Amino acid sequence: MKRIVIIGGGFAGLSAATGLLKYKKQVEVVLADRKSHADFLPLLPDILSGRIDDKFLSVDLNILAVKLCFEFINSSVIGVDLENKKISLIDKELLYDYLIIAAGSKTNFYNNVSISKSAFKLDDVSDAQSLLNCLNSQRIENFIISGGGYTGTEIAANIWRYFFKKGEKKRIIIIEKASKPLGMLPEWMKQYVLDNLLLLGVEMRLDARIEAYSENKVILSGGESFANAALIWAAGVKTQDFVKNTGCECDRQGRVIVDEYLRLNSNCFCCGDTAHFEHKGSPLRMSIQFAIMQGTFAAENIMRIIDKRELKKYRPLDLGYIISMANNKACGNVFGFKVKGWFAVLLHYSMCVFRSYSMANRLGLIKNLFKGL
Repeated sequence: MKRIVIIGGGFAGLSAATGLLKYKKQVEVVLADRKSHADFLPLLPDILSGRIDDKFLSVDLNILAVKLCFEFINSSVIGVDLENKKISLIDKELLYDYLIIAAGSKTNFYNNVSISKSAFKLDDVSDAQSLLNCLNSQRIENFIISGGGYTGTEIAANIWRYFFKKGEKKRIIIIEKASKPLGMLPEWMKQYVLDNLLLLGVEMRLDARIEAYSENKVILSGGESFANAALIWAAGVKTQDFVKNTGCECDRQGRVIVDEYLRLNSNCFCCGDTAHFEHKGSPLRMSIQFAIMQGTFAAENIMRIIDKRELKKYRPLDLGYIISMANNKACGNVFGFKVKGWFAVLLHYSMCVFRSYSMANRLGLIKNLFKGL
């Protein structure tokens, strides 16, 4: 019986484990993750506004291990030896026949240790709870969000909703180092988002950086400062620390460059945010839909190797993307069609419910959404 080890219990890792379930008589599946639970990341900003109860955004990996017939090891991976097919955990070592690296990504503080210790981030449910506690404290007047991408705009809108419901007004300011927010998105989407943020009273500082943050004071590169402020960091992500030490070629975010089969070598596959897959001249964006599809695909190709069948080449299917904001406005591109307004909001939350980890969580999300829309 071959041992397949999966690093990461997020969308890609659990998708791979699900794909291997029907082969449980042929393979032993082990999943390792530093967290004991899987969080539903797309709805983390909604915790801030109170639209979603955080208890419906997590599932215990021990429970999923029983359901999907894998062994779960709750420990951090500190190294991978691809040559000797060995994984180093904090407290033990694991040998494998085949490996799937699906370790996801985390907030990138760009080696700024001071800010990493004091700024809020939004990597999991506990981060959202910490930021919500800050909103509840009533002590902060200025909420400074570093990063004008998807996450930054969604955080800003949900903080606005939180205080709107309480009848209070706070300053919410997005700091973006580029001359335009929202990266490579189409101009019509950028304008839709910017117009909506303006409607909410969210401020924007472009071509600006966070220079310093201490004692609740934020100082920007141009000298502007904000006292009595909380800093929320949403300025980019990177792969987990052990990934860059695998000896494989990585991009600037630390994503491992994979081949047309999602392989690093003959025994190791990589998927989700950890994988850099070239498509039409550029890497696929980090996306839940790609993580889920790639996890299933990696599992299938491993079984093809075991069964001595020809490998399949990965062909991404892009369903689209939606930016949802907390005042029930959203915009995006779905199957090549522009969507915006209430219809886009409905599509966003429908897909979130569909992709949720358990039936109990799905029902809870539906109940929350009906109350909050």
